[in-house]
Amino acid sequence: IHDQLWRGYMWIDGSLVISMLEDWETILLFAVVITLSGLLWYSIIFHLPNHVLLSIEKASYYIFGTS
Repeated sequence: IHDQLWRGYMWIDGSLVISMLEDWETILLFAVVITLSGLLWYSIIFHLPNHVLLSIEKASYYIFGTS
């Protein structure tokens, strides 16, 4: 498992060239990515189901003419 994790780390580090950044830049980059990822998951979990139900209700109204 250690070798697979190391390979994955080196792939990400080599692809994104994170090793060229300074420590504070790396921390800032990961903070932004984690924050945006958290906001995305929050909206998917809490807002998407309600939006899907509302869209289904509107579609059924436009297709069948009843609510």
